[in-house]
Amino acid sequence: MSTAYFDLQPELHFFLPRDKRDVTIALSFKGRQSLKHLIESLGVPHTEVGQVTVNGQARSLDSLPHNGDRIEVRPAAPSCPLEARFLLEVISADWPLTCACWGSIACTITIMVA
Repeated sequence: MSTAYFDLQPELHFFLPRDKRDVTIALSFKGRQSLKHLIESLGVPHTEVGQVTVNGQARSLDSLPHNGDRIEVRPAAPSCPLEARFLLEVISADWPLTCACWGSIACTITIMVA
């Protein structure tokens, strides 16, 4: 049985149980387990992971940790450089009510009332 020690940046704490936040997490594992698998076993989706360092050296998610490794996990950079915003405008007061919204994604919302 091997043990690796994980430190996750605060932006990733949302994915962890409350008792695992703000602490170094000792995770025991058997056999060959990738960093991706171990990080996901903590509850963090690999799509949320950016840089990973093992004992201070940058590593990829497919790397295999060893007993006693200290692993730091940083979040992925935001995929959208724009500030999130949402605007809702009523187009028609007749039913069904049709609205349009603008933000980083354009959409149309139709509300049917029985």
